[in-house]
Formats: sequence, C-alpha cells, structure tokens
Amino acid sequence: MRRPVLIALLSLCLVVSGCGKHERGNGSHNVTYEITGVGVSGKIKISYLSHMGRPKAGKKIPSRRSSDYAAVPYTKEVTLGDFWDHANIHANDPGTNDNTASLTCTIKHDGAVIATKTGTRSVTCEAPKSATAESN
Repeated sequence: MRRPVLIALLSLCLVVSGCGKHERGNGSHNVTYEITGVGVSGKIKISYLSHMGRPKAGKKIPSRRSSDYAAVPYTKEVTLGDFWDHANIHANDPGTNDNTASLTCTIKHDGAVIATKTGTRSVTCEAPKSATAESN
C-alpha cells in the first residue's frame, strides 16, 4: 500500500513542478538588415538569411535564404527563429561599372548594430549570434 501512495505522490510532484514540460523560446529573435549606397542607381540584388530551423543530430541547421531586387536604402526585418546561430546579408549592384559606387550593409539585433561593412559594387555582412552578447 505504501508503494502506490509513494508513486502517486512523486507523480503529483512532477506534474505540479512542470518537470515533464519543456517550453521553447518565443522565436522573437528579430534581426534587421539594412543596405545603403552611394553612387548606386536602380535596383540591386539582395540576398539574406531569413530563417533557421531546429538542428538535427549530425546534420547542418536547416536554413532559408530569401532574395529581393530593391532600391537603396533597403531595410528588412526578419525573425530567424529559436535556433539561429548567425545572420547574413549580401548585396550586389550588377548594373554599374562605376568603381566609386559603394554599398554598406548593416545587421542589427534588437536595435543594436552587430555587423557593418562597406564595399565597392558588392558587400557581405556576417554576424555570429555571439555578437549579440558583445553589443549589449
């Protein structure tokens, strides 16, 4: 009789304490990509990391890239998801041969700049998730 009562009490403790439930994060890891330019005319090609999924044992983290053709200045906010480990954006101006034209990319996490870079006719910004801790 004591054993079933003990098992029932332990089960009740587990249920009450929530040991059996794992809460995922809320996925609100907002990253803002920005592209600005000088001497750039027309639309440029922009490619960026738009989502990262749940990692699977022994496999790469599944990710999704998106592309736009847009004029500068360009701003795009994305929610990368709970499992993101980096953010990335690339911009290219295929319509100019002007070596003085420049593009600047910026990546922000929750409003704080975590990466910025300037290039001639094309530019790539990469920011590891660890950069978010360094910016706070």
